[in-house]
Amino acid sequence: TKSDNGNYTALTVNTGVSVTNEEFDLTSSKAIFVKVNEADGTETYRLRDTALTEIDFTPKMSLTLDRDLVFNVYVPVKSLVKFTLDGVNYTNLSELEGLKEELTEGDYYRIQIPMAAKNATRSIVLSATVDIGGGRTATATFSFDIVKYASEILEGTNEVESKLMLDVLSYVRAAYAYFKMNDNASAIAKIDEILGADYDANNAPAIEGSATAPTEGLSSATFVLDATPAIRFYLANGADASAYKFYANGKELATNVVTDGDRVYVDIDVYAYLMCETVTYTVGGTEAGSFHIRCYYEWALTQNNDALSNVVARFWKYAQSARAYRNSVVEA
Repeated sequence: TKSDNGNYTALTVNTGVSVTNEEFDLTSSKAIFVKVNEADGTETYRLRDTALTEIDFTPKMSLTLDRDLVFNVYVPVKSLVKFTLDGVNYTNLSELEGLKEELTEGDYYRIQIPMAAKNATRSIVLSATVDIGGGRTATATFSFDIVKYASEILEGTNEVESKLMLDVLSYVRAAYAYFKMNDNASAIAKIDEILGADYDANNAPAIEGSATAPTEGLSSATFVLDATPAIRFYLANGADASAYKFYANGKELATNVVTDGDRVYVDIDVYAYLMCETVTYTVGGTEAGSFHIRCYYEWALTQNNDALSNVVARFWKYAQSARAYRNSVVEA
């Protein structure tokens, strides 16, 4: 029988303990134990209808390095009846046509879940109900998290991608320390184990760019790391935001203009790989100045706050690795 949440019996054992692969009789089919989670030295197995294995229902995950870390969960379209992902119910699948993508293995719905680095170790749970034929359905539960995803990447042979993944983990760990998050100590312990001793000290960001702060047409410029990371320019009092344009690598950048009381600021909306580049700006078509994360980093070093300077350094290194990975893909 199933529990109230639609799942069959679960079994948790210490890591390394073998679990039987024997088939068990259900009401109208058979089931085997399948590993669904690993945590704190234990492994959790759940009885799963063998028909799920026969139809090869295998969700996937990837990571998009936007300003936030964006988790992409790929849910197989074939045989899918309905699903719940990260607490959101999806019952009318016809509304998801715009999210459908064709991969080598078939069609998938790609659902994106943005996550700030300080929250990025939490698990994302997928519960999917599929049609297994004969008027029967089966429900399976899957979990995804950044540590398991990183472990899979690090088992591969792409050195640039592996380096990027290590720097993602290093940035996440630094964000947890800076924001004093204590909700997932076991995940941080796993990150420590993956990175090993002295990873941050031995993998500092390459010093580049200018440490000089821009002043023309601005009251200040800064980096924002407390929510969605952004390069932020506070405009001079009374300035017309429409007169400002921002560029990196010769291309105009997308911006978000925000009025906060008497202050107006512009956030630069770019992917992670551009966050380590010099951003130049014009006012009324005239070149006015530039800003680089090095300027913010040098300021952070003066604040007598090791957690702050470290999270800036780890973000900077992560952005540099994102740039290196993108360049390797573009050049391939």
